[in-house]
Amino acid sequence: MKTDQKTSLPDFSVEGSIGLDSASLDHSQAGIGHLELNWDGQANLRLLSEESTPQWSATGDLYLLSESLQWTDSETQRSAGGNIELTQRISAQKKNQEALEASLDGNLHLASLDYRDVQVSLERGSLTWEGNITLEHNIRKPQPAIEAQGTLAIPDLALDLIEAGYGIAQQNFTADIKVKVPAEGSPAEHLGLAATLSLERLDISGLHQENKLLHVQHFTLADLDMAGINSIGAASIRFDNLGAVERKTEKALPTHAPDAVLSLGRIELTQPSLKGLQALYAKELQIEDLNAWVLRDKDGRIEVVQALTPSAREDGPETGGQVEPSADAETEAGSPFEFSLERFLLAGDNRIDFIDRSVTPEVHQTLSDLSLEATGIDSSKPGQDTRITAKSHVGEHGILNLDGTLTPFGDQFSSNLRLKLKNINLSAVDGYLRNAIGYRFKSGRLDGEINGQVENDLLDSNLDLVFAQLELEAVREEDQTEATGELVVPLGTALNLVRDSDGTIHLDIPIQGDFNDPAFRIGKVVRTAVFQTLKKLSLIHI
Repeated sequence: MKTDQKTSLPDFSVEGSIGLDSASLDHSQAGIGHLELNWDGQANLRLLSEESTPQWSATGDLYLLSESLQWTDSETQRSAGGNIELTQRISAQKKNQEALEASLDGNLHLASLDYRDVQVSLERGSLTWEGNITLEHNIRKPQPAIEAQGTLAIPDLALDLIEAGYGIAQQNFTADIKVKVPAEGSPAEHLGLAATLSLERLDISGLHQENKLLHVQHFTLADLDMAGINSIGAASIRFDNLGAVERKTEKALPTHAPDAVLSLGRIELTQPSLKGLQALYAKELQIEDLNAWVLRDKDGRIEVVQALTPSAREDGPETGGQVEPSADAETEAGSPFEFSLERFLLAGDNRIDFIDRSVTPEVHQTLSDLSLEATGIDSSKPGQDTRITAKSHVGEHGILNLDGTLTPFGDQFSSNLRLKLKNINLSAVDGYLRNAIGYRFKSGRLDGEINGQVENDLLDSNLDLVFAQLELEAVREEDQTEATGELVVPLGTALNLVRDSDGTIHLDIPIQGDFNDPAFRIGKVVRTAVFQTLKKLSLIHI
């Protein structure tokens, strides 16, 4: 015992170690297979006066090992278990009646984790934290101020979201973190987070359909910086080797069809910034090596939509359809969410295959060597033009080029786009053309230029089309009769009348329409315009 010469009140100091070498616990709700506990340090106590709370401090090393830890709550159907190993350098002190300070420096390791309840099942998991945590607590404020800096690692985790119908598995997640949580009552912007996150492998699967919905080989979130919920930014967000919606083996698909509906070599968002959960800004979104197979079945259902909808559980309640949004949904949502992207770029080796079995004959069309660039995408500026350029091969020999502007965020849609087509095989999209005009395309290739001008939802465009080796026949007799009535002569005769000496047909077709008209159908408008043009040209040649 030492004596404080100033106060003449004693100080107490204890130095040494205390340990528990081996222990266990066996209870109906909790159990520990093996427990070790060791403390090696110093504790001090200063007595001030009868009216004052004593001051104390403690410094030392704490080691805790708990193996085969189990806990069960039969009433809530919850259970948890795992192994815990804790090594910490601890320093804590209470300076006065209201303030407590503490610091922990070391590591925490959780292994063989499992957790289960009616909604969640953690099949396996492990976690390691290495770093420093400081805490300042004032008894007047229930929430203490906390700062932490270190590395969090989750080498392996498998989690089933039972009610949602999804399973999640990941490997080698690491995060270098610096976080600051202010005491209660502090301004929101005092909440701070800086981190860099990486993940080696992520798989999300459907529990009931037993198919993989998402696979990511590598994910990185670089230089995350958060100053309150009103300011969140990062240097970049990147996914490498991403596959979405694993396809079950289907004999009717070509042998070269990939295992996933969508695969990407890389997708990266640079300099994203989220402002107040109301606006997202980013410098660039770049996608490389896109390979997509879009399949529409005979009932018009898109394959990817069906796969992303979890099957109902056998013992689950019927939903009775979609829940209708409340009448106050718009009010509750507040201001519309704003989105701004300086540049979108689709680069690399890109291919999109589209198979539509809802039409007869089915359509299988391919876009390859596809590239796309869009600039000036900003929902906060509804009158601003977004510029788009794109090019692609269509089928085996066709070529497509698109260039122009549009205003996608205005109250009324406007565009000034020019689409150039070369050597497009019309028989490949025969299923769509039959529905549009009622005729089968036995053969034919198309060159053309389409000027797609829309002003305030009013379409005023022009189709400059050149057909080579075009041969058609009516699908039904009534279609042929109807066409003859509109053209005065049979369609085949009309086409022969307007053919050039080399057998090509050149049509210059104006297209007008109002997108706000409920009766507006683009297929019907194009058919009418084509027949009117053919009729006019046929009458000239008769």
